[in-house]
Amino acid sequence: MEQVNEAQPQSQPPSQRFYALEQLGELAGTITLISEGLQAYREQVAGLLAGQKKAEAFELYRLLERQRTYLVEQIRATRPFLMELENPLAPAAQKLAEQLAAFPLMTADYSKLTEVLKRFADALPDHQTTDASIIGRLMNNVRLGHYPTDLTHVGYIANSIVFPAGNTANLIDPCCGTGDALLRLALGTDSQCYGIELDDHRAEQAQQQLYRVGFGSFFGSNISPGAFHTVFLNPPYLSVLSENGGRSRDEKRFLIESIPLLMMGGLLIYIVPYYRLTADLCGIICDNFEQVRIHRFLDREFKQFKQVVVTGVRRRRTEAEQDAEALCSAAERPETLPTADLLPKACYELPAVSKKVETFRGAVFNEDELARQLANSTGFDRLFAKSRLDSEIKRPPLPLSIGQVGLIGGSGLINGLMECDYPHIVKGRIIKEKHTVTDENRGPHGRLISPDAQKIVQGNPSAVPLRAAVWSQAAERMKPLLGGVCSRFSPATAPYGEPLHLPFGVALGGAEAEQFLLCYFHARENQEEEIKSRTQAIRALGRTVGQFHPDEETTLTVMAFRSSDPELHKQMDVAQRFFSDDITAAAGLYYLGFGSNYINEQQERQILSNPEAYALCVAELQPVEEAAR
Repeated sequence: MEQVNEAQPQSQPPSQRFYALEQLGELAGTITLISEGLQAYREQVAGLLAGQKKAEAFELYRLLERQRTYLVEQIRATRPFLMELENPLAPAAQKLAEQLAAFPLMTADYSKLTEVLKRFADALPDHQTTDASIIGRLMNNVRLGHYPTDLTHVGYIANSIVFPAGNTANLIDPCCGTGDALLRLALGTDSQCYGIELDDHRAEQAQQQLYRVGFGSFFGSNISPGAFHTVFLNPPYLSVLSENGGRSRDEKRFLIESIPLLMMGGLLIYIVPYYRLTADLCGIICDNFEQVRIHRFLDREFKQFKQVVVTGVRRRRTEAEQDAEALCSAAERPETLPTADLLPKACYELPAVSKKVETFRGAVFNEDELARQLANSTGFDRLFAKSRLDSEIKRPPLPLSIGQVGLIGGSGLINGLMECDYPHIVKGRIIKEKHTVTDENRGPHGRLISPDAQKIVQGNPSAVPLRAAVWSQAAERMKPLLGGVCSRFSPATAPYGEPLHLPFGVALGGAEAEQFLLCYFHARENQEEEIKSRTQAIRALGRTVGQFHPDEETTLTVMAFRSSDPELHKQMDVAQRFFSDDITAAAGLYYLGFGSNYINEQQERQILSNPEAYALCVAELQPVEEAAR
């Protein structure tokens, strides 16, 4: 491991900067900016109330509440980064967020609050204030890049699993390293272990221990979904800014893309530092898994890596907001968590189902894997097998037509000699005729697709004309946004913080699969957050009357609303327009091919299973108020 001298300059080139410090710098600026605006909003509310403009004062007060809520979220967002840096400000961030959430907004004097927030923002570490030795140690951890799971703790986890009798269990580790952890988990059981490893040297070692190993990135692999009884996932979690400015923080992406590999009833074993169990990760886990447990590693391991293990049984996706909040709250107090050796024995029973892994390919081929696939393939046998037609007399079952005789004669399969009572020779020539047929290609909603565009797709998937055609269709559909939602729109160059560098902001599913999927997952995540925010805004306008339980899995909540509330009408109008596919009510994502703001799971599987047939266009919208300024 490289050593970093404390006397080195504090600044690092952008590609070397530690991601947590970059994020804390941005959060410090945001906290300072918003905190300075709170007092101004409060004074405006007081002025409107003095002028008897109660409706306007109420609207501005609601804005003040939203600003306070956003500020609380920003302060809480500093906590995991402070924990990653082992900074003593982490507990203060949580306490400050709680105090701000309870702060009475109609207080006349905001000076003390503003001063506290400014001191907190100024105290957040950055590249200039953080000791170079700390940055060096964390950066060295990033460069080391491999964190083998302690095998003693894997043994504790294994004790909690009951493997099915009479059925072979399939286990997979998407970042398996040398395969030791997965091998320990399966020790003494009837199971087949699969692993994916990015590093060639470690993958070669894992190949000597596991049943199948795929080389290269997990995100470029091709694996049968729903074929595994257990996913053992200890993903990379430290992160830096990459050379192109992208973010390398993969624990969330690994989790999202590992879930489909599990069969229903399969077991997830997810190992991360406790401070990385943020609200979004807890939501993903609790929405997709039941019997969720969290245990921390024992003292020595926990002191070094701060790791916890989260286990759960996969079920069909259901919103579990309260469970997610409970999991997140537990992760915030790691000292109260039970240790891994206290995991109940035999508490997870794997499904008694035998499932064949039909497809398992890494992103990079290696000789052993290629030899295995060729040995299992019947293609070569069929290719070199001698057909009976090669050795037998060819006798057509029906008399040949004139055209068929010409084709067979032209191919050389007949010599022209007609053996009969009066033998003779057939001689002729073949004349090629060219026929041009024009066909109209139409999309799923009857829209005409240009034959030229079809030709471009088949011949050159990265061609600029196709991107221009996609942007033209998207721009035409976005015209209703002008004047209301935005003042103008243009192709995005860095969507979601990821530089795109593609003409017209268009990523083709075939030519740029990774960028296509990355942008799509970002957009879907943002859409879900926006829908959730809109739903919460509507719920906040009413009061709960009661709850009913028609069955064990369903809870119905009855709420009462004031029909005269203008804000309710506004929110309900947006929701109605969203589900009527009005693009002006879209939540940051619109499916042009489906003509819809939202699609169902089957339609999404249609996209993700065949991305080559789709293109994704990312546009930047300039709000009307920005243009006015």
